[in-house]
Amino acid sequence: MLIQNIKLQVEAERIFINNYPEIYLRNFWFNYSDKNLINNVFQIMKKDIHFKALMVQKISFMEVKIGALKSYSKQRDSLITLLKN
Repeated sequence: MLIQNIKLQVEAERIFINNYPEIYLRNFWFNYSDKNLINNVFQIMKKDIHFKALMVQKISFMEVKIGALKSYSKQRDSLITLLKN
């Protein structure tokens, strides 16, 4: 899954660089506080179905990671409780 996630990130950046260089140069990935930039990216997602599909796939990978983290945390907490008793 990690390799797929990296490929996804590379593809998303490729789309940005090739199709939206002015947005890419504003450093979207690290400039979350710029509301105009965020709005521009959302407008791109509305218009560019390929980019939107990549973001949906990225969200899917993130949800899997969150599920695994929750499972790990639950098991860790159970182990801590067991060790305390």
